Amino acid sequence: MSFEVKAADISDKPALEQLMQFYLYDFAEFEADEMNKSGRYTYPYLDFYWQEPDRHPFIFLSDGNLAGFALVRQNLDPTSNTFYWEMAEFFIVRSYRRLRYGAKAAKNLWRRFPGNWELRVLNSNLTAYQFWKPLIHNFTNTSYSETKEEKGIAFCFEVQPDQGS
Repeated sequence: MSFEVKAADISDKPALEQLMQFYLYDFAEFEADEMNKSGRYTYPYLDFYWQEPDRHPFIFLSDGNLAGFALVRQNLDPTSNTFYWEMAEFFIVRSYRRLRYGAKAAKNLWRRFPGNWELRVLNSNLTAYQFWKPLIHNFTNTSYSETKEEKGIAFCFEVQPDQGS
C-alpha cells in the first residue's frame, strides 16, 4: 500500500470537513462536544487553514483513498516571543490505524516544519498519550520535555532540518 501526506488545497476542503466529523465524533469521548441541530459537529477554525499563512491543512491518502488528516499551525509564545509549531488536530481513519500511518504522517509533518514544536494530549486520552510519547521519544532521540498542564500533557521538542532523514 502507498501512503501519502498531501497539503490540502481548497478542493480538498469538503473531504477534510467530512473527516473532521469522524474525528470530532471520536474526540467527544474525551471532551464533551454537542452536535448541532443538523446532526453535525462544528469546528470553527477550519476555514482559517485556507485563509491564514501560519496554518497548514493536510490530508493522508492510502492508495489514493482518504486515510486521515492533520492541521498544523504556527503560534507565538508570548513569554519568550518565539514561534513554535503545533499539531492542532490529527486523525487516522479507524480502518487505517495500526498500519504505522500515524507515525509516518507525524514524522513527515515534523520534517516539513523544522523548529520548535508543542503537542498536547488530554489526560483522558490515554490512547493518544501511548501513541505520541514513544513516537516523540524515538524521533527526538529522547530530547524532549513533557509538562503536566491543567487538562493534559504538553510535549515540547525541537526538529532539525535534516532530522530523521
